[in-house]
Amino acid sequence: MNAKVFSEAITELDDKYYEEAASYQSRKRSWRTWNTVAACLAAILVLCGFGYGISVYWGVGSTENVSLDDLTQPFGTVAFDQETQSGESEVFHEKSELISDYTDVYAEDSVCVTLDGTSIPSIYFSPNYMVIFTQQNEEGWELSKGDELTICFTVYEKLQLDIGYILNGEYYDLSTGVTGPEFSNTISAPEDGTYYFCVTNRSSSNAIITYGEITKSSE
Repeated sequence: MNAKVFSEAITELDDKYYEEAASYQSRKRSWRTWNTVAACLAAILVLCGFGYGISVYWGVGSTENVSLDDLTQPFGTVAFDQETQSGESEVFHEKSELISDYTDVYAEDSVCVTLDGTSIPSIYFSPNYMVIFTQQNEEGWELSKGDELTICFTVYEKLQLDIGYILNGEYYDLSTGVTGPEFSNTISAPEDGTYYFCVTNRSSSNAIITYGEITKSSE
């Protein structure tokens, strides 16, 4: 059909067909619009909820006023999504300066946690996180050769952890990949120095310490 014939055919349509066509187009557009809006709202709600979970319950923090059900939700690919959402080509990891060389250290992040006297506070820490227990102002425990420093703690769910210590900026393993709800270990100081206990989460979910303490005994 050439342009002339098409133009003539168009002029033969009366107003009724125009009105019907306009009405049909309007209804069709409205149906698609509402579906699009509904899909967008659902996506926004999912993304907002997902982002909240990452920002609050990933890393190291106090369990005070936080539901254990929330803290023990499976992560799936949260760690990966958290990294890719940052928009950075290189992901930043926290590294405590109490360890001078991380070459052979399993943890990707290391965060200091201050004790309340001898008591370990109730905390959670995520997969690949190391918590370094300290006294006030990130001070360690001064031990003479032969002195003993003991850590004991209980976690909410049975999972796998590493326990070690720091001496003069170097990390040492005490036990690797130990599993259970209850953990304990003792350092018998091989030399005079400043010591720190470290615990690393080797599981795929948050480790939640419900109770713990560090005590020192001298010769």
